[in-house]
Order: sequence, then C-alpha cells, then structure tokens
Amino acid sequence: MSLLRKFAGFLLLVAMIVLAAYSVKLAKFSREVEEYKEDYTLISQEAPLSQVTRASNDLLSSLNFESDDNKIIKSGSLTVRVEDVRETIDALEALLSDWRANLLYLNLNRGSASYYANLQIQVPAQDFDIRMKDLSEIGLYVENEWSNSDDISDIYLDLEARLNNAYAEEAAYINLMDKAGSISEVLEVTKALSNIRADIESMEGRIAYYDDRIAYATIDLSLTEDERVSAIAEKWRPLSTFSNAFKDWLIFLQSLLDIIIYILIFGWPLLIILYFIWRWRPNIKKRQ
Repeated sequence: MSLLRKFAGFLLLVAMIVLAAYSVKLAKFSREVEEYKEDYTLISQEAPLSQVTRASNDLLSSLNFESDDNKIIKSGSLTVRVEDVRETIDALEALLSDWRANLLYLNLNRGSASYYANLQIQVPAQDFDIRMKDLSEIGLYVENEWSNSDDISDIYLDLEARLNNAYAEEAAYINLMDKAGSISEVLEVTKALSNIRADIESMEGRIAYYDDRIAYATIDLSLTEDERVSAIAEKWRPLSTFSNAFKDWLIFLQSLLDIIIYILIFGWPLLIILYFIWRWRPNIKKRQ
C-alpha cells in the first residue's frame, strides 16, 4: 500500500512539473503575441502613407507636374551622326548635371573606321521635349527619331485602390487579433496578416516603380561618326604600323615552321616508300 502511495505521489509530482512548464510556455507565447500586435499596430499606422509612397509623392511634388491625374511614362530614341563620338560623350557628361539628368548606360565601341556609342539618359519628365531637341542638335544631323507617351492612369488608379483595400484589410485583421481567444485563432490571424503585408509591400514597390518612371523620362541615344571625317582625323602612327607588321611577320614565320614540322612528321612513311621504289627500280630493269 505504501509503495502504491509513493508511486501516486511521484505521478502527481510529474504532472505538476509538466503543468508548470506548459504554463511558462503559454505565458511566453502570450507575450510574443502581444509584441506581435504592437508591431502590426505600428505598421498599420504607417501603412496608409508608407515611406516609399511618401518619398515618391515628395519627388512628384518637387518636380511640379502640371496635373496629378494623368500618369504618363515618356520615352524616346535618337540616332545622331556626329563628327567625333568621344568628344560628344565628354560634352554630354558635362551637360547632364545642368539638366538634372542621369546617365544610366554607356557603351562605346570602335568599328573598322570609326567609333559608335549607345547611351541611355534619364531626364525629368517635364523637360523631355526640350532635351530631345537639345540632343538632336549635338551632331551633324539626326538619322532617326522616335518618342512615346504611355498613359498608365488606369493601371495606377487600380493599383492604388487595391493598396487602400489591402490597408483596410490589414487593419481589420489587427482588430481581429485583439479578439482572438485561442492559440489556433491567433496563428490563423497571424498567417493572414503576414500574407496581406507581403501583398502590401509588393504593391508599394510597384507604385514606387511607376512613380519613378513617371517622374523621369528615358532617352536612348545612339551616336555614329562620319567615316570620312573620322578617317581624316585619325593620325598616322608609323611605329605602331611597324610593330603590327613585325608581329604579322612572326606569325607567318611560325605558321611556315609549323607546316614544315607537320610534313616531317606525317611525310616520312611516304619518303620511305619512295626510297624503296627508287632502289628496286634498277633491279627490275636488269631482270627485263
């Protein structure tokens, strides 16, 4: 009987230890839930006007657009024939700071008789027409010109409406978090909040991208040289010509020696056969 009481006491002690551990774990989880609520409350307060959206709006207001209703993305392309591509690029780089423009891309190449370059320039959208005209006048003449205005107002407004709905849905989930009674309910609301927050950040990123494209237009510029002018401007370098000729002569001599080596290696069986034919030929004539 005493042994049974000791065993029952031991089981009771184990149960109390397990219950105490579960209580500690539950208290820790409750603290994490409260911290999670506080974090999402702060996020919801920032959500209606996120940092990315505020920065984009500040940028748009600083550029003084004529209308905030139309969301227009402007782009253009120019191909200009110039006297000297490298000098033109240097002159353009000096002008970009005055234009409040950015050089996004530059690729300079040399052809058989002249240089050519491809550039992509980002300019404030309200200066797009002026800069297209300025760029068309930097060379001898314009070979090709193209411009486009893409109205994305419908896409932008739809995205804004979806984002506002996502903010409202997030706020509703946060209120629902306060009313969650069980751990399973808290976990379900937490998962839903995580999903809606991911959607919000994705839409905020797209709006920021559109804001940047609307605020700044892009111009693709191709520069080509007049080959006649380039040929006259090119200096004669006799030392360079001599060096290139000497290198070509060494390459020719190396190729000639390679051919001789191949003949010596692969031609000796034929030489042996010809030698025996030459030795046997007198004997054949004597027999005849």
